[in-house]
Amino acid sequence: MNDRSLRMLGIISMLLILVACNKSSGSSGNSGVPVTGDIHEPNENRTSCSPVVLDFSETMLTLHSLTDQDYYCFTVGLPSDLTATATFDPAMGDIQLELQDSVGTVLALGQAQPTGPDLMTTVTCGTFHVRVFSPTQTLNNYSLAISAVATVPAGIPDANEPDDDPSMCTPLADPRFGVISVPGLTLHDGLNEDWFCFRLGGTADIEILIISLGPINSLAAELLDSSLNVIASGLLFDAIIPSGNYFIRIYPINCSRSSYFLEVSEI
Repeated sequence: MNDRSLRMLGIISMLLILVACNKSSGSSGNSGVPVTGDIHEPNENRTSCSPVVLDFSETMLTLHSLTDQDYYCFTVGLPSDLTATATFDPAMGDIQLELQDSVGTVLALGQAQPTGPDLMTTVTCGTFHVRVFSPTQTLNNYSLAISAVATVPAGIPDANEPDDDPSMCTPLADPRFGVISVPGLTLHDGLNEDWFCFRLGGTADIEILIISLGPINSLAAELLDSSLNVIASGLLFDAIIPSGNYFIRIYPINCSRSSYFLEVSEI
């Protein structure tokens, strides 16, 4: 056998070794795809979703196993046009996006495209999830961007903001000593809540009045005890309550924005 034949055999042997190595990589043609999860793992379902703030954009994300799927969750406070885009290498397999509401109802499905599946839809407000998955169950690297552009203007936050939970409540005086009137209040987006708190020094019949200056049935109110148990609710109600610490929660109905007036007094 001459030198040329030996060189040809050597080249053929090297090619066979490379093919064998690729087959043994176990990545179904996805050579080079990381087999470890990205920084958001585990986020395989709505319960373990990765919370993100819009507008969100991140690279170096992975579907690291044949059954891996990634969930990203976020809130939208105003009616908005929502867009989600994943870019990936289509030669490694297909990736699709799915938009779900807070209970898992599918609202939209992204269609795979050469530059990534674009998902575009209109949402009102609430908590949403974007599910990233491979319908062909292949490994892949991807980048993800999610954005929302409000289709209505946001309201103006009132002077008490932020007061969106009990820990940030706006303190009120003891209503046994006079009527408490708080004008100029707003629920400035569809997820905004206003919390007020007061200490009652003795048993009293306390009346709470909410006057909405916005659309009808746009807000509601609750009186809660120090353990956050609801005592009474409505826009005009009263309750005989003992001394202690109490909260008033004002919240929107159906993602409404509203201006309102609060009055707390003893009957």
